Amino acid sequence: MGFIDWLYDWARLIGAVGGLIGGIGALIAVFFLWRNLVQMKKQLREMREQKVSRRGGLLSPP
Repeated sequence: MGFIDWLYDWARLIGAVGGLIGGIGALIAVFFLWRNLVQMKKQLREMREQKVSRRGGLLSPP
């Protein structure tokens, strides 16, 4: 029963450390999601610019 008692005594600290680790992981995930969205937006803008320049402008017929 020693381990169970120790676990019960330290449960709050273990939970706090787990919460901190989870919070840091969530922040990292949000950062990478934001970075990927910015890169995708940049790539989409480049693709649109290439399409417009290939057609010779927006008003010219296809």
